[in-house]
Amino acid sequence: MIKWPWKATQPSQPQADIEAQWQDALAIPLLSPLNEQERQRLVAVAGQILQ
Repeated sequence: MIKWPWKATQPSQPQADIEAQWQDALAIPLLSPLNEQERQRLVAVAGQILQ
């Protein structure tokens, strides 16, 4: 199961906390083969979908 940070885009939350939540979400074995650029792109796309 992928646990996306659904409420990570709250304006009052520090950016470092948001990034840490995304790193936790990306830490599953299914996504481990992705390189850093692919992970960043996935986070960007997921962030747009979750808005």
